[in-house]
Amino acid sequence: MPDTNLTAGIGLSTFGTILALGSYILLQNIPLTAMGIGIIVIGIAWALTPPNPTPKKALLDLVKTSCSNIEALLEATGATNKAIYIPTKDNQVIAYIPLKNGDNITLQTIAENNSKILIKQGKTLGIAIIPPNTGLKTPNTETELNIDTQLDNILIETLEIAENIKTAKSENTIIVQIHKPKIDIDYPRFKIIMGSLPSSLTAQAIATATSRPVKIIQEKNTKNTLTIQLKLLNWTDTPSTS
Repeated sequence: MPDTNLTAGIGLSTFGTILALGSYILLQNIPLTAMGIGIIVIGIAWALTPPNPTPKKALLDLVKTSCSNIEALLEATGATNKAIYIPTKDNQVIAYIPLKNGDNITLQTIAENNSKILIKQGKTLGIAIIPPNTGLKTPNTETELNIDTQLDNILIETLEIAENIKTAKSENTIIVQIHKPKIDIDYPRFKIIMGSLPSSLTAQAIATATSRPVKIIQEKNTKNTLTIQLKLLNWTDTPSTS
């Protein structure tokens, strides 16, 4: 079984490197450059975290720090639109945040953007980032993983932030009920765009399990249950039609 900490750490470090170089060379933005360097350090620390046993608190601290960096990036870009979680061919999930919508780029094209942070084509402008994740397992021809398995891997086994999870699917809509979620984050722009931390992780799990783009439509938090409504998108959809 692949080391999920190593995979997540390498992905985060790669994102930090691209952000730091792009911010320094293209934007001449020192704060974003410094943030990129910080993300690299976090990614390296995450990659070096022993795969088993993994200290849950340390892992959660890394996830929270990653959310903090993403919050700063979203603030810097002035993003307001909801993220679309897109699985890529290298077995990762990126979060695409539209900054300016157009009808001339598909989600398939965004998935093949070659690790660029800023995606611009015609009237379409957006950013693609690596969301906080750990515990994702890649489906293959030998062991096909379903949605419930992915959610159990992330929210229950790896992070232990939920007691029980139930899912229901109807056409392209998936309803997920997370019973007694134990943790969230206090980053307002992150929560508006990416969803709450459990919802963001849920969207990534579903994108990985179904190999389709996913968008969080609605969240409802009652006393002991977080109910999430998600939509499965088509690869031919554009950011403005999704």
